[in-house]
Amino acid sequence: MKFNGVNISDALHNQTNVFNATISNNETLTPHRNPNLNNTLGHDANIFIPDNSNYTYLANNATSASVEISTVGETIITQVITTVIDDISSLNPNEYILNSVKVYPNPTSEIITIKGINSLTDVSYIHLLDNKGALIKKIGINETQIDLSSFSVGIYFIEIKHQLGTGRVKVVRQ
Repeated sequence: MKFNGVNISDALHNQTNVFNATISNNETLTPHRNPNLNNTLGHDANIFIPDNSNYTYLANNATSASVEISTVGETIITQVITTVIDDISSLNPNEYILNSVKVYPNPTSEIITIKGINSLTDVSYIHLLDNKGALIKKIGINETQIDLSSFSVGIYFIEIKHQLGTGRVKVVRQ
């Protein structure tokens, strides 16, 4: 079986025997099959969860895909093929880029604490920006507290760039 020309397989389903009469979810056989017969003539229902972090299976912003089923020597009668593609493009980028980062107290009058930076991979920078997006302070990657008492009352952003992208957290200085 191919998805957009790329073979789909996992530990239970090699590329030459994807339809092997198993019922599985993400490389694990269902424990509720009775009798527990696998690789025999019969029903095949599998959930594949391939790693698409490099866009191998589906390109970013793709609007269509193709599924190809072929065999050499077996008869496959396909009744239903379903696909589910998680699309996170409609989410606010901060929901997945900075989901482990917390900034508090917010609003603040003086010092804010940043928690969760150590859970991010390959942090390039942390910046304090004004409400127009202009850089006003570079923050050390290991800094956990930022003193805003010398800044005017208003809206600021903590911008963090790391492996998954760049996200911003809105901070209100009272």
